[in-house]
Amino acid sequence: MVLLLAAPLQAIAQQAPAGRSPSTDPQVLLNRANDLDREAMKLFRSGRYREATAKLEGALAIHEKVLGPEHLATVMSLDNLGSLLQAMGDLK
Repeated sequence: MVLLLAAPLQAIAQQAPAGRSPSTDPQVLLNRANDLDREAMKLFRSGRYREATAKLEGALAIHEKVLGPEHLATVMSLDNLGSLLQAMGDLK
């Protein structure tokens, strides 16, 4: 199984511009999604699938909110989650 990470988004994800709250700034949110993806990979490699699932669900939610449901990064997040669920035997 191959989990894809949204690495190109790292170039986008910087600090919040002046006047924007870090919790609502799209760049900060995308940075958080990338962090969640990386954490999920570590958890997956250590066999902690349920925890990895929660991280990937969080990354997917951020990508959907910030980029929309049809953006490549959102689709990659959904694919990562589906791959993990399939590896766990939870995908039907």
